[in-house]
Amino acid sequence: MADGEMEELAKTAGQMTDAARETLRLEIARRGLAFPLQPVAKAQAQPQWRKLVTLRVFRDIPDALIAKSILDSAGIRCFLADENLIRMDWFYSNLLGGVKLWVNDEDAEAAAALLDAGVSATFPAGGRENDVLPHCPKCQSLDIMLEDLETRRLWKCNACGAEWPDDDSDEPAS
Repeated sequence: MADGEMEELAKTAGQMTDAARETLRLEIARRGLAFPLQPVAKAQAQPQWRKLVTLRVFRDIPDALIAKSILDSAGIRCFLADENLIRMDWFYSNLLGGVKLWVNDEDAEAAAALLDAGVSATFPAGGRENDVLPHCPKCQSLDIMLEDLETRRLWKCNACGAEWPDDDSDEPAS
C-alpha cells in the first residue's frame, strides 16, 4: 500500500477491530509516518434494565397494548412479555399466564398510578368545558353500551346489568 492509502485507512481506524487497528498502528510506525489514527467511537449507552417487575397481566393483547401505550406516552420504559406467542394463537394466553407488562422496579409505582387513573367522567367538547360522559345511573360505571333495538334505543351497563331508555331519564329499566 502506498503512504497515501495508509493515511486514508488511518481515517477509518475507529471502525476497525482492535487487532486491525493495532496492526495498522504498527505498520504506520514501521514506515515512520506521522499521521494519527481515527479514535474509536464511544459506544452509545444502551438503556439499562434494572430489576424488572410484572406490573399487570392481561388475557387479551389489545388490553395489554393500551396499557403499554399509556406508559410509553408518559415516557416510562416498558415491554410486553409473551405477546408474540399469544399473538400466534390466543389460546396460549391461559397456558402462559397471559401477556405480562414489565417495567423497571423504580418506575412501578408511577406506572401503576397512571394505569389506575381511569377515565375522566368529564371532557371538553365543542367549546363546552364539562360535558359528562354517559354512565350507569345505578352503579356509575362508564362501561356501558347503547343497543339500537327495532322498537327503541336502550342503554345497558356491562358492569351491573342495568338497562335504561335512551332519553334524559336516569332511571334504570332493570
